Amino acid sequence: MSGSEKRSNLTRRGLLKATGATVGAAALIGGGVLRALGPDEGAFAEEPEDQTKCRVGCCWTCVYCQYEAHVRDGKIVKLSPIEGGSPRGSRMCLRGRSRMRAVYNPNRILYPMKRAGERGEGNWERISWDEAISTIASKWKSYREEFGPRSIAYYWGSGNCAALGSGNFGGLLGRLANVLEMTMVDYCTDMALGYGMARVAGDGMFRNGASLIGNADKVVMWGCNFVDAWWQHWWPLADAMEKGSTRLIVVDPNYSTTASKANMWVSNRPGSDPALLLGIMNYIVENDLHNKEFLLNHSNASFLIRQDTKKILRASDLGILSKEKGDSSVENVSEILDSPIVWDEQSQTTVAYDAAVSPALSGERLVHGIPVKTAFDMLCDELGKYSLERTSELTEVSVDDIRKLAIEESEGEIWNIAGYASQAYDNGAEFGQALATLAILTGTVGRAGSCVGGSWYSFNTNPAFMAPTGTFVNTVPVLSMTDIMDSGQYAGEDYPIKSLFVAAANPMSSGGSSNEILEWWNKIDFIVVSDLQYSDSVKYADIVLPCAHALEVEDVLKGSYYPYVGITEKAVESPAEAKSDSDIARLISVEMGVGEYFEKTDEEYLRELVDESELGLERGITLDRLRVEKDICYDETDIKFYGGVFPTETGRANIYCETVVPRIDWGQELDPDFGHVPTFSLPNEAWPRGEVAKKYPFTLMSHRLRTRWHTGEFENEWMREIAPEPIVKINPSDAIARSIEDNSYVELFNERGHAVVRAIYADDIRPGVLIYPKGWQQCEFKEGGFSEMTSAHCNPFTVNTSFMDVAADIRPWGQGE
Repeated sequence: MSGSEKRSNLTRRGLLKATGATVGAAALIGGGVLRALGPDEGAFAEEPEDQTKCRVGCCWTCVYCQYEAHVRDGKIVKLSPIEGGSPRGSRMCLRGRSRMRAVYNPNRILYPMKRAGERGEGNWERISWDEAISTIASKWKSYREEFGPRSIAYYWGSGNCAALGSGNFGGLLGRLANVLEMTMVDYCTDMALGYGMARVAGDGMFRNGASLIGNADKVVMWGCNFVDAWWQHWWPLADAMEKGSTRLIVVDPNYSTTASKANMWVSNRPGSDPALLLGIMNYIVENDLHNKEFLLNHSNASFLIRQDTKKILRASDLGILSKEKGDSSVENVSEILDSPIVWDEQSQTTVAYDAAVSPALSGERLVHGIPVKTAFDMLCDELGKYSLERTSELTEVSVDDIRKLAIEESEGEIWNIAGYASQAYDNGAEFGQALATLAILTGTVGRAGSCVGGSWYSFNTNPAFMAPTGTFVNTVPVLSMTDIMDSGQYAGEDYPIKSLFVAAANPMSSGGSSNEILEWWNKIDFIVVSDLQYSDSVKYADIVLPCAHALEVEDVLKGSYYPYVGITEKAVESPAEAKSDSDIARLISVEMGVGEYFEKTDEEYLRELVDESELGLERGITLDRLRVEKDICYDETDIKFYGGVFPTETGRANIYCETVVPRIDWGQELDPDFGHVPTFSLPNEAWPRGEVAKKYPFTLMSHRLRTRWHTGEFENEWMREIAPEPIVKINPSDAIARSIEDNSYVELFNERGHAVVRAIYADDIRPGVLIYPKGWQQCEFKEGGFSEMTSAHCNPFTVNTSFMDVAADIRPWGQGE
């Protein structure tokens, strides 16, 4: 199914039913008045004299927006946008506006607790901090003495990703993990896109700052719904579209809110994005629409590839010894040791790549008896498998639409923006690699109006902070935890994990296959979770530590889709006995005998992180400046890979990746011939083939709610008014065929688990697809949960959870097998 024009049979009534059914339900449950959709009490009144404002920000892996916290009598009464602030501070999404509700959640965890009963029963006994820390340290010391430092594991997520927050393996808790040489459990989420793109560019962070989006003639979004998921990314594009300077094309199986705003929407089969990109590139090459100048000067397209080893032909292959930089005694050998070799058309001989006057883009020949062809030809060999007709068969996009997309991709200034949906399949890295290769093929990168990708800027803080003793964690992927807990081994070495510490994360809800997680989780002797709400992971802990909310600490916002670093000030004190991540790390460090590495104050550590960072020293960015200016731009150009220079061996993009290494290497079996150029592999489950498809004929996909970010702050009552319960959207034709009534309860199921939710008819959902909103906890379902059905399948290269690569079925609740 495809559509150059917007789908015409989606009526206003159908759209309202698809997007607003839960709002209607909320209005009925709450008596018809939605506080979340109305102004705060006193929002438009003059602010009292005793009311103060401070600059705060979100610390999730989104845009790290800043906004104003209005504080009265030691309590936050309102959060509002910053007038005349930085690009990320002038508008706010629903999640940001309501964030203060988590601070005052009546069910917030306020005291340390220990389990009273079996794991999962939810029975707790309040204990003191002294008892909690003493218990943790006593057990950890015992495990370390008997089993070594690897016996203590640390699992982090993206709950608080500010400089001192524990999210994304940062802050003092990450520092503690390094000092104690813990086992770090990599959470294997949303990693495929950047990993695949890095094969081409040497760096997966491949997109310009959002403020430049108006320079693009067109924006092509792949599996990305800015309007609902990333509001702060949407409005700069919406402004550019309103001015008429930029067109929007959306590639998405479903008719998302963003697709409804597009000039062209293409509905492809789920999991077919790499094939669509290969078909587009093949058409571009066959019709001579590729950018030869960019390929020759900014990529390795002309490099000669040995056909016997699939390696790049180098100077040493021709008997030329490697030389030291600056030694000009050997002709036609570049500054790169053992230089890649190209064929020079002018001299009709092989030369070092940067010594060629007229390098050949194409051609096969024998060089010193070695069969070679150019990297460009190696790419074309793969592209040639994807004719318009073959690509249409794989993707269910019409030949005409594939042709139109290819022409659009070859003309003008283009931003190709990737969300996390297209990479959430077993072939996710192939999507990233293909999307990056397309940008190199057309030369649409390195300029204000042209870029590709979906990753974000990061102000790199001082790396020395994380390893004061020069020791580091031992990393294992969460997708290997079942095998590790069964065998006690990883990569041929002992990993006798006895304790797990979880911070800024909720693996029971956000990981793949929660039932499988629960199996290996319950094989761990002692589990500690730091959280501020009773998440699914807290439910299965032995000790629970109450952590501070980000609005209750001073910190630095180091990431964004804009090149800014900002301050988030302490708005209020933490309630009861909640403590910051930093203070929790300090308490544990003292009892573990390493307190000397955690003696400084948070302010001193922030100065170490910011003032002594490379960018801080280079640009004069300090904590003191941040406290005054609040938000500082550290890259005025805002352009990724400016001038076509890439962080690779040669400074060029790799349309041919010589050595494909896995994202995490534990000695797994790998195909040595895979991944040199972009290709297409079938998804693991989400494809109509075999017994799995017969038994579970639907592809189960997820989408982002405007009201939740991952599983954080799920008890926000304002947002629960808008979305009070989990739902699944289904195309009416699929529902009617299974005797499922609109707004009725249904059971989703597969071999891993099930969930009972309310079904909503939605014309915007592709037939054969079921789509659910992310972020719901087990306690919010009548039975089961969405996370039960997701998969922990592990691609050996990508080592990433493929959340969309899931097959399932659906039936009316109570129907049974």
